[in-house]
Amino acid sequence: MKKSILNGLATFLIVLLLPFLTMAHERDVGPNGGVFADVGSHHLEVVLTKENLKLFVTGPDESPVDVAGATGNAIILAGTKKSTAKLSPSGGHIMDGQVAIADAGPYTVVVIVKLASGEGLQAKFKVNELLGT
Repeated sequence: MKKSILNGLATFLIVLLLPFLTMAHERDVGPNGGVFADVGSHHLEVVLTKENLKLFVTGPDESPVDVAGATGNAIILAGTKKSTAKLSPSGGHIMDGQVAIADAGPYTVVVIVKLASGEGLQAKFKVNELLGT
């Protein structure tokens, strides 16, 4: 009887604390002012302006991941309009792509990146507004 009460209490505590554990690594805004996402052991941050998309790639400890030799693409959806951008390394842990966004948000941004190591990263971001506007 004691054992079943303890098991029930442990289950209750796990269910109670689970949302807090899963939210512990989520954040609304990344260190560069963009939208942040966890992708496997990497962290990705998208910063979107009317003319540019920057993707910042960091490791699990927030240390920069060198993206030299990486390739990538981004798809930006705004309402019924779709635009694409080729992402290229622009130094250090940053990938960069030229875009031309004329429509109002919110925007859905999908990035697909292949690191030089062959590892693939994919993420979908919800961007409510452009930065620098």
